[in-house]
Amino acid sequence: MNLKIAVISASPRQESLTIRAARFLKAELEKNTTHEVSLIDLRDWNTGYLQNVWETEEKTPEKFRPLYRTLNQSRAFILVTPEYNGMFSPAMNMVLDQFPKSTYHRKAFGIATASTGALGGMRAALHLQQFILGLFGTPSPQMLMIGQIEKKINPDGSLIDLAVEKPTAGFLSEFLWLAEKLNS
Repeated sequence: MNLKIAVISASPRQESLTIRAARFLKAELEKNTTHEVSLIDLRDWNTGYLQNVWETEEKTPEKFRPLYRTLNQSRAFILVTPEYNGMFSPAMNMVLDQFPKSTYHRKAFGIATASTGALGGMRAALHLQQFILGLFGTPSPQMLMIGQIEKKINPDGSLIDLAVEKPTAGFLSEFLWLAEKLNS
């Protein structure tokens, strides 16, 4: 089975550290699976405030149609978010809310957080579980939280600290099991 998986880097900030974890997870999936993996960097997709849900590709503004297609064709997602005041990225919330729930219905979601703090965004991860359920998605119970991201992953997504490998392998194993079961 070959799935389309979208890894979404949820920070809109130009100096995002979250992109490091997203690049790393994309590379790990490409190295260890035959799945087609895309990276969505929210810095490239400023949708503005929600005015309308874009129910179809035709109703989606032209410049956002590639994003619409990527999200709709993906069978699973890994959301990589920073923690903002105990919550996940509001930019990701706004972007994902632009599309109908059918975009996410019964699709697997992996939750990864990246933070400069020691806990790695634990509170954001817990809130993100609830958000995914609201989208009618299926969150994988195992989450990946990378604290002190700047000391663990380089800007290009390569590892600084090899201790990240073991929790990442466990996280991806559980996520892939769920994604493959939901798509079998």
